[in-house]
Amino acid sequence: MSNTSVSGFMKDLTKHATIFGMSNMLRQGIGLILLPVYLSLIPPAQYGILSMLMISSNLISLLTSSTLAPALFRSYYDYDDHKGHSTVITTALVFTTGLAFFFIVVCSFFSEHLSLLLTGDKAYSTLAVIVLISAGARAVNTICLTVFRVKKWSKQYAILSFITMLTSLLTIIYLVVIRNMGIKGIVLGNLTGAVIGTCLSLFYIRRELAFRISFMEIKKMYAFGYPHIPENFTAFAVTASTRMILRIFTGSAGVGIFALGYRIASLLEKLIITPLNMIAPASIMSVEKETNPGRHYSALARYYFCITGFMAMILSVMAKPLLLIFSKQGYFDAWKVVPFIALSIIAYGGRGLISVGLMLKRKTIWYPIAYALGSMISLGLMVILVDKFGPPGAALALLIGNLTTSYIRNRASKKYLYVKIDFGKILKAFSIYAFFGTMGCFLSTGNPFVDSAIFLLLAFTFVPFLLVRLGVFEIAEFKSFQRSIIRRLRSFITLISELFSKSTKIKE
Repeated sequence: MSNTSVSGFMKDLTKHATIFGMSNMLRQGIGLILLPVYLSLIPPAQYGILSMLMISSNLISLLTSSTLAPALFRSYYDYDDHKGHSTVITTALVFTTGLAFFFIVVCSFFSEHLSLLLTGDKAYSTLAVIVLISAGARAVNTICLTVFRVKKWSKQYAILSFITMLTSLLTIIYLVVIRNMGIKGIVLGNLTGAVIGTCLSLFYIRRELAFRISFMEIKKMYAFGYPHIPENFTAFAVTASTRMILRIFTGSAGVGIFALGYRIASLLEKLIITPLNMIAPASIMSVEKETNPGRHYSALARYYFCITGFMAMILSVMAKPLLLIFSKQGYFDAWKVVPFIALSIIAYGGRGLISVGLMLKRKTIWYPIAYALGSMISLGLMVILVDKFGPPGAALALLIGNLTTSYIRNRASKKYLYVKIDFGKILKAFSIYAFFGTMGCFLSTGNPFVDSAIFLLLAFTFVPFLLVRLGVFEIAEFKSFQRSIIRRLRSFITLISELFSKSTKIKE
């Protein structure tokens, strides 16, 4: 079998991850812009009811697509022919659709009880059913979009995501702003976008489907994907417990500072880590049968940690002027939370890249074990650190817990597949980031905007030089990666321009 070069592997991954990332950024950006539009027309109490109703949608996702979507990635690469691929895809799609339909029907019979449980009022039972139908459509669409990811159809993914998002938002604006339908308009708008997006996705992957399913494959998929369910439940429990501990020790103000810092740090997750994790499994398994796939996995982990670490450094320092512009003075201390949360997100987001053996060898039982142990350490330390250091203490506890999770998964993975990760180079990179980040955080000229300008100048001038000088990157691969990023950004901008051009012509 022909071998792929490391540079070719990284260029291909960067190409698709950039488009996935920019699509995610566009979706998040437009959503944030329009959020104040319809929230200004919805009373807080009504929006609270909407938020409670949305909780029911997590049940369908948790038990269907969140289990089968990652398993589809693994099973797809067990075959080299179209028959096997189509059987796997059809099996995952049919069982997801069947389970979603089953849960919707069962919950519909108890819709009044569900509405009463979530909102305290039976009057919202119809909206509860609509929310469930939307969740079912999104679960099916998640499987369809997983096919896009496994086939690396990043441009098609961007187009479909844009159409779905635009349809949903325009429908919401019409129903909420013009028809004044309140939260019912938001629910119906979400349903419209979910159904249209699912129909378009199904139409596009129609040639990847077959008139057959495999019960053996569905057993393999659930054996692989089932551990994701307790891991997701644990993540929810950690999030809720973190807020509770902060509220007990620091009051509502402490929770607000932590939440704002987390929101800023999560930009790193939304714009870089999530898009990368969307395409990484397909890239990892596409080279699994090569002579030495470990070199690709090692390079991917090194690129991931070095790039996200650099962005975390920038985000941590820039949080100060950002908070000065967009937040009240009482929340300025949230900048102290950002560095720890950003590093925590990096550690958690990279756990799969340093434990590829668990995925490739179907040893996913380690996922909930590692996360449960890391979570217990996080919560135990949090009780101690929050009392002494407030919100930054909670952020530090989360970082230590996520580092523990990643360490356990890495050690467990080596039992099944040894991959040499260049932790030495990664530590060198983070030492550079820590030095410049600390300097940027404590740099003070009396004007935070001048401080930020000086820091950015120093960071972009000296950090790349030091990364090459200390051997973290070869100068050739650094320049190649830089050119690749620039090309992908230009391609995405061109793609978006074409989309808007086509939309304008249709309107005319």
